[in-house]
Amino acid sequence: MVRDLERLSSIVWRRGDDAGAERALREALATARRAFPGPHGERAFVLLRLADKLDHRPAARAEAESLYYAALAETRAVYGDEHPETAGAMKQLGEMLARHGRAAEGERLVRRALALERRAWGPAQTEVAVTMISLAQLVGRDGYSAEAERLTREALAIYAASLGTHHSAYAGALGYLADVIAQRGALDSAEALYRQAIAIRTASFGARGGITALSSAQLASLLTRRGRFAEADSLYRAALSVLRSYTADTHPDVRRVCAGVAALHRAWGKGDPAALCPRVTQSAEPAER
Repeated sequence: MVRDLERLSSIVWRRGDDAGAERALREALATARRAFPGPHGERAFVLLRLADKLDHRPAARAEAESLYYAALAETRAVYGDEHPETAGAMKQLGEMLARHGRAAEGERLVRRALALERRAWGPAQTEVAVTMISLAQLVGRDGYSAEAERLTREALAIYAASLGTHHSAYAGALGYLADVIAQRGALDSAEALYRQAIAIRTASFGARGGITALSSAQLASLLTRRGRFAEADSLYRAALSVLRSYTADTHPDVRRVCAGVAALHRAWGKGDPAALCPRVTQSAEPAER
């Protein structure tokens, strides 16, 4: 029952029904609490899912933070301090703290999570690569960081070795590396990486795949920076067309692309972003890769 409710929350969230997704997760949590009176991994998982959902609503962030902490405590009680599940909960808490102005505290938690995962799994697991990229984003939050580039390149090498260079996760890591090297001004190289990522995802999911659209939006952001406004505008319009074919404007991916549209039109000095995005929402969070 708990897993069914979790799956339902994912389905309705993809359709842009945030309220329905939250209701399903709250019901899943209530069911898990009845089914598992003591600490339980299933309940910890639902706590994390609900916290992540609430964290996107400013008015609910205090509750979200308490749920992240509760999930970490529950995970520790079930698995112990050295388990990868504990590392995962720690990483999510750290990412949340960093999103909301407590970057140094969040970075410390993500570093601890990475150390735990390396001990538990060894240095070459894809889960380790995911956390490497998360840490790279934190250490590079204020501009170019050589450590962020090193971590991202290490993660890319892990994906290449474990999944191959045609896998979507490898394409996502290419996008993150493009972000990093663009910060140090290597715009030609960054553009080439974004285009490589798009090509990989187009081959796997088609030109109208949702994840392909998100990669295209990342390229559009770089093209805005390079002053190639018309090309960026075309990519954003295509990405929004794809995303809106399966989800609503309230979905975080649509809101993030619309934030890019707003940045484009501010730089371009022409056009009206409201024509594409009637309710443009600014967001500092990158689109899902």
